[in-house]
Amino acid sequence: MKLSEEKIKKIHYYPDNEHIVIIEKVEEYHYDNIEERMEHITRMRNDGWVETEQKEENIGSFCNPVYVIFAAFYKYEEIIQ
Repeated sequence: MKLSEEKIKKIHYYPDNEHIVIIEKVEEYHYDNIEERMEHITRMRNDGWVETEQKEENIGSFCNPVYVIFAAFYKYEEIIQ
């Protein structure tokens, strides 16, 4: 299993003069086999992550595709400041 991409996005909004920050975290992984993917999905779900259901990703090009076993997960956190 290899972490291929990690994204963190913060959204700020101010309802009723309160500062709220929503943090969106996304992690994408490549796997050597389906079993490894399924075990990791179970662990990530137990940690509060949600899976996107995409199972393959093309790491090649449009003309020469190279597909790998893939999973992406996201999670939201809300912070009131």
